[in-house]
Amino acid sequence: MGTADTIPGVSGGTIALITGIYPRLIRAITAANISSLFLVLKGHIRALYKQMDLGFLLCLLAGIIAAIIFVIKVIGLPDLLNQYPHYVYALFFGLILASVPMVLRRTEGPRDRLSWLICLALGAAFAIAIVTQKPVHAPEGMVWSFAGGAVAICAMLLPGISGSFILLMTGQYLLILEAVDRFDFEVLAPFILGCIFGILAFSRVINWLLRGYYNATLYFMAGLLLGSLWMIWPFQNRQYEFVHGKSKLVSSTPYWPEWQGHLGEVAIIGLMVVGVIIVSAMDRMAKKMPG
Repeated sequence: MGTADTIPGVSGGTIALITGIYPRLIRAITAANISSLFLVLKGHIRALYKQMDLGFLLCLLAGIIAAIIFVIKVIGLPDLLNQYPHYVYALFFGLILASVPMVLRRTEGPRDRLSWLICLALGAAFAIAIVTQKPVHAPEGMVWSFAGGAVAICAMLLPGISGSFILLMTGQYLLILEAVDRFDFEVLAPFILGCIFGILAFSRVINWLLRGYYNATLYFMAGLLLGSLWMIWPFQNRQYEFVHGKSKLVSSTPYWPEWQGHLGEVAIIGLMVVGVIIVSAMDRMAKKMPG
């Protein structure tokens, strides 16, 4: 999940869905409620640990942080994205494409083909509508910082949609980045509160959907993954903007290349296949994990 969050257009929620931990993640987040607050105040840490599945959350958080540090500092993924975007996106294209049928296999009971197609199409259309949006200039102020945090964190919970990309689209990425540099808590405080509100509220919406409309929700999420391929396809006319001295992807339009059998093209196909193999391995691991 940490690695995915460093790739523009890829969401950590995508990896959570692929590995089968997505429902457990949502349940753990929604366990943060008034009763958990009382457990903290009373010092019942063991009961809190069990109620919120903190062992799972802490391991997940540690993995995310370790992955982000590793891919940025050791592998240098941002530089690889700038120099070899075709190859990086080819790997993730294969990974996400192969994950769609795997997500559909997680549905339960009889399948209504019409509902299946409608939910899948709606999810794909929604994802494409998001990733093809042009950046806008959002007003400044505490209300907009709060709203930006709430929307961005909700996007991170959805497979196929990147939270940082949402901040770029709403014109708040630079504002938040500068606020972090200056420790400007007038901007950061409402943004963080928005993130907390967004993740607590939206996780409950997702949990309700998974409980009441499990199959339809998975169909929609599979559609989100399909729609995100619009931006993940390796061959893109990408537009970047320099934000705080760093190049950030703001729009991407796919095109079909003229295949000539060059070594680079063979490598791209090979990396797509590697992505498919990784998904297959992750699927086998997920089947051995407790739900």
